[in-house]
Amino acid sequence: METVHSGKNTQDGRTGEPNLADFCGKLSEIALCNPSLVFLHYRIEQILGIRAEGESLLRLSEQIESRCGYSFVENPTMFANELASREGVFQVSGTVTVHETYFFREEAHFDLLLRMLPDLVRLGRPIRICSAATSIGCEAYSIAMLLDYHMRSGGNGAFDFEIDAFDVDAASIRTAKAGRYTSNVIRPDGAGFRYVLDRYLRREGEEYVVDESLKEKVGFFTHNLIRGIRRKYDLVFFRNALIYFTPKNRVSVLRNLGEALTDNGVLFLGVCETAGNDYPTLARHSLNETFFFRKAVPTISGGPGGRELPRTGPGPIPESPVAGPVPSGRTVEPGPETGMPSSEIKDVLSRDGGKTGAKLVYAALTGSGGEERPSGSALAAAVLYFIGSGEREAAELTLAFLERTNSGPQPGFLRGELFLLAGERERARACFELAALKDRAFWPAFYRLAMLSGPDGGPEYAERAKAATESLAYGRNLGYECFLGGFDPDYFGRILLKKSDK
Repeated sequence: METVHSGKNTQDGRTGEPNLADFCGKLSEIALCNPSLVFLHYRIEQILGIRAEGESLLRLSEQIESRCGYSFVENPTMFANELASREGVFQVSGTVTVHETYFFREEAHFDLLLRMLPDLVRLGRPIRICSAATSIGCEAYSIAMLLDYHMRSGGNGAFDFEIDAFDVDAASIRTAKAGRYTSNVIRPDGAGFRYVLDRYLRREGEEYVVDESLKEKVGFFTHNLIRGIRRKYDLVFFRNALIYFTPKNRVSVLRNLGEALTDNGVLFLGVCETAGNDYPTLARHSLNETFFFRKAVPTISGGPGGRELPRTGPGPIPESPVAGPVPSGRTVEPGPETGMPSSEIKDVLSRDGGKTGAKLVYAALTGSGGEERPSGSALAAAVLYFIGSGEREAAELTLAFLERTNSGPQPGFLRGELFLLAGERERARACFELAALKDRAFWPAFYRLAMLSGPDGGPEYAERAKAATESLAYGRNLGYECFLGGFDPDYFGRILLKKSDK
């Protein structure tokens, strides 16, 4: 396991004091009135690559003052020392990031992992996998459970695997190593792999405990991704973590991840993180509406188009269905991409507010009745109903299925609505950006982006409002108002105009 040594950031070739002009304009008024918060903001970005603001900075400042016995003004050296040690850096990360995770989260990636398994087995050596920013370890254990299950079944022949899992938060890694969890780590998103989870997770009182044999397959350790990754992996999972990094450091993170992949190795980002993230060595692909990145294979000249070097990572993904048992209660399998005419969504929602249609869809997805394969329109209408009625788990389950069967802008938008409902504005913004990129006429995404750009207008809002107005013009007659309560598009145009006048 590699060790981590902190110190001054030298990734851009510079060291020394912060240039306040570069970042003070991005800080809240509260932070600018407190020298310790300005110092912390800069140092966290310098060391971890992430931008911390608002309440997280206040909490961190209070924690350091409590440990030091001094305020920053009284003893700035003590503050600096707290962030100069490896332990101090790891403690900071737990305060400024959110560690939301659960087993088999975004299960489409695990379906895809099974599709890749035959090619990974043909490598003829242990499959090497990395779970980066693993939090409390649910992702790493999910991968291990799935591979161990299929290794023991023998359907793919003999193979072995090894998993490295790291996070910058030491407390999260301690939890991961212990392998003891509350019921919060079991969610509807991931229910499709409950047949695997039940084999390796046993209940002890109010806790769920990972099987001891599985812990031997995963090596957990603390590590700061900004420092790079020394090993090479066939698969790297780095999901729902890019949001914490500044735009500049996202490039560094993607570079480090790309360098950690074997040739043809695969990188999984979160479902809402794939649209705007490209790096020259990583090519974006999709299969069954699931996005992933593959490391480009170098070529050597010698013929037309060059000649490929021997493949050292997983090869092309077979188009055949995933082999293996059909899990109990999971009777509806994704088929080809399902259509989603807005007129059909509007029609479903017009009947008792969409309640009947939503219940039929939910019954189909959970194996308790209903139609065999709901249409895209029925799925979207059900998600909208569940969001409106506050049935979060049902909305998550239905949306997860829709995301696997439809690649249009609507699933990403609905995911953003769920994030927005949970108060996760930045993650919601990322989803709306993805939806907007997919269809310039899908004006609900552009409208949400405009309304998230600030409470009192300003330059960012003016730019967003202009894009939203143009999108309204393109999509005025497409019926997308069903995604925003059914109000006439002109209603939203008037809101944009009114806010512009502030």
